[in-house]
Amino acid sequence: RVIVPVGVAYGSDTAQVERLLLEAARKNGKVLNDPEPEVIFMAFGESALNFELRVHVRGVGTTRTVRSQLHFAVDAAFRKSGTVIAFPQHDIHIDAMTPLDIRLLREPKPRPEAAPVAPSEAPTDAPKTS
Repeated sequence: RVIVPVGVAYGSDTAQVERLLLEAARKNGKVLNDPEPEVIFMAFGESALNFELRVHVRGVGTTRTVRSQLHFAVDAAFRKSGTVIAFPQHDIHIDAMTPLDIRLLREPKPRPEAAPVAPSEAPTDAPKTS
């Protein structure tokens, strides 16, 4: 028995995925018709709709070769049909500050102003007389 797990993008046509997987299996001469190939919709995964293509093959020594052939066939069929094989995706939400908040953080803080000096206390360059 050969099992080929396949994850497709959310929003994919699941009936089309099933049809494409079964076609790929039936076109392979080393896949047995009895028992028939089957497609199982395994799960709604974190990043994909997860399927398994399950087939029986002639001879135990052909499992790796058939698995590889099925991978190539499924990839080609999916590309032709526009079906997307899923990959891990993560959404990141950033609580962004407004542009004004950012500008205020970047501007230098005003320095405290010196107290005004009274004219009688103002320094002069004139010599002191007593």
